[in-house]
Amino acid sequence: MTHDELLAKIDYAIEGNPYDEYTSAIRAVVELHKPVMQWSGGYDGEDNPLYAEQCSDCSGNGFTQEYPCPTIRSIEKELA
Repeated sequence: MTHDELLAKIDYAIEGNPYDEYTSAIRAVVELHKPVMQWSGGYDGEDNPLYAEQCSDCSGNGFTQEYPCPTIRSIEKELA
């Protein structure tokens, strides 16, 4: 499921009960762990940089985490 599809699924749940702070909290976590395209550190055969989808929150300080990260995978699993 894409990041936008996951947010839409959560938004649908919130529509029925907009005051459910647990659903709103999960949505905030999903918004924080969004996919971004980042240089993977490699090049193709013609010196073009290779990019990969990474988690915006889990990646940083020299560490890269592929998207979907374990946090997003766990949320998707529970919502399936």
